[in-house]
Amino acid sequence: MSEQLALALDHVGSSLDPEAAILAPLGITIDYVSSDPDRRSRQLVQAEAMLLNKAVVNASFFSAAPRCRVIVTYGVGHDHIDLHEAERRGVIVAHVPDYCTEEVADHTMALLLAVARGIRRGDALVRDGGWGLEAIGPLHRLRGRVLGLVGFGRIARAVAERARAFGLSVVAYDPAFHRPGQVDGPVTLLAGLRALLAASDIVSLHLPLSAGTSRIIDQPALRQMKRGAILINTSRGALVDLAALLEALDSGQLAGAGLDVFPDEPPDPTLVSRPDLVVTPHVGYYSIESMRELKESAARAVAAALTGSPVANRLTPAPRPAEELVR
Repeated sequence: MSEQLALALDHVGSSLDPEAAILAPLGITIDYVSSDPDRRSRQLVQAEAMLLNKAVVNASFFSAAPRCRVIVTYGVGHDHIDLHEAERRGVIVAHVPDYCTEEVADHTMALLLAVARGIRRGDALVRDGGWGLEAIGPLHRLRGRVLGLVGFGRIARAVAERARAFGLSVVAYDPAFHRPGQVDGPVTLLAGLRALLAASDIVSLHLPLSAGTSRIIDQPALRQMKRGAILINTSRGALVDLAALLEALDSGQLAGAGLDVFPDEPPDPTLVSRPDLVVTPHVGYYSIESMRELKESAARAVAAALTGSPVANRLTPAPRPAEELVR
């Protein structure tokens, strides 16, 4: 069996050792793409597989990598890959949707608690030599309040489990569900986004980014939320119209927000100075364990594609069996 080349187009983690442990025994070499233009071009021509994080894959990329048979993105989102072009060229595209569930759910609750309990204001007050309640503002008990989950996939369900332990009532809206009612224990599935926004004291976003979800939280949506509500986003930054969010914070329509993701990263430094925002640098997915799982899952998808096995979490359709094509 001839040696095959898999290229990592951008860095995830500190090394490619987890991927190499899976791929090397199969005769697949994995390497980072070179920063030297000439060597990079040679690598792209030779590579039969690509692993990437945020690198954009479009028609010109496919033209530069004519032997590429499979692309695996490190993570859940795939809006940076032209799936139609990949399908047209017969390239398998896969992602890793089932990692970091525990980490993002934990991070969601961390941001929720930090905003709801005034942690940022209290921390700044004490560090500046102050003390007392005056600078923190009114705080509400969590037990009995309503958490609204926009999207109800794996991560949102893990958040619901944690939230119920704090005494929060949980409602959810997901475009993929069409029948409202009780789902997954004591979580009430609502029929629409507007109903969820009006019912919730805290809204947490758990949707993929698409044409239909981009800026789903805009000025009209924010005005439908309860006055003094809290918004949490550990999903995708472009789900929120950031200018509208800042306006809602300035007007008091929202009491605060916790953001791990932004439309543009890193965000404008002026955001950091706002006491009504708790911000983190897009790290909700991260733990030592989640990174290992991510890298191993991505490598297994590459190994499956290059050895002719079924590819888990495939985004492009599998070819139809010959007998179906005949019929």
